[in-house]
Amino acid sequence: MATVEYEDGCLKDVETRYNAEALWGYDMKMGAPATALSLFYLTGLIILIQLLMARNRNTFYMIVVVIAAWAEGGGYSAAVYTVQHDCEKDLFASFLAAQVIILLVPNFIEATMYASASKVTVFGRAPRDHFWQRPAFVTWFYTISDIVTIVIQAIGIGIWGSAQTADEYDPDQATVGAWIVVAGLIAQIVSQSVFLLEQLYLQTKIDKVYAELPEIRAMYFSIYLIWAFLQIRNIYRLIAFIQRSVANKDEDGGGGAGSNQAAFFILEALMILMSCVVFAIYPPGWLLPR
Repeated sequence: MATVEYEDGCLKDVETRYNAEALWGYDMKMGAPATALSLFYLTGLIILIQLLMARNRNTFYMIVVVIAAWAEGGGYSAAVYTVQHDCEKDLFASFLAAQVIILLVPNFIEATMYASASKVTVFGRAPRDHFWQRPAFVTWFYTISDIVTIVIQAIGIGIWGSAQTADEYDPDQATVGAWIVVAGLIAQIVSQSVFLLEQLYLQTKIDKVYAELPEIRAMYFSIYLIWAFLQIRNIYRLIAFIQRSVANKDEDGGGGAGSNQAAFFILEALMILMSCVVFAIYPPGWLLPR
């Protein structure tokens, strides 16, 4: 009887684009992405209900978090699809969709964080002696920087993902894609760091009575907590893609933190989920003036 040979859980001759383990770099289990998608959909629903109940016209921007949470859930739905149809169907489109959505959606959560900070500054009557102190600058400058980093990272992940499923693995193309993503992540981390310093400064300049209100203190606490969760995730992604850019010289293009399921779901999925949950625990619609 002929011996049947397997590689990464599939028959040896199965193309990479049909092999979930080869695409992800590890044997992804169904439980983790299924749990993530459920929690993201639930959190988005809770925030939407809070938004509708609050009826605060100053916080309609929170719909972005609802959409982002559901989009993130969609990304994990695509990941679930790759596990369900491992070795059976062409998984490239689902794999790339999951990678793009999970990588880029957190930028929209960041944009909502910037909008919340801008609202706090407006109601706190912070001085506007310099252009960077103006609420419009806080919102638009950092949102535009988010858009720029989204474009950079989208280009990089597209190049990197295509290299994984080419007829012949192209390590040079994968390396270029990974380094482009790294550049976008560095820009994102720098932008967020500048934002934090600016907010710490502006918090000392807003109206003292207003600043001491429990609602405003809660708003600042939530902004800084969301910032921390997002920054942890960004640093993890930066390290993972730097490691990938080095490991791309190998045949499978794997290696590093990005090829460890526990690290991915703790430092990526959990951090983004917690940043959404903070918006649910400290709903701006109930904390900001109407």
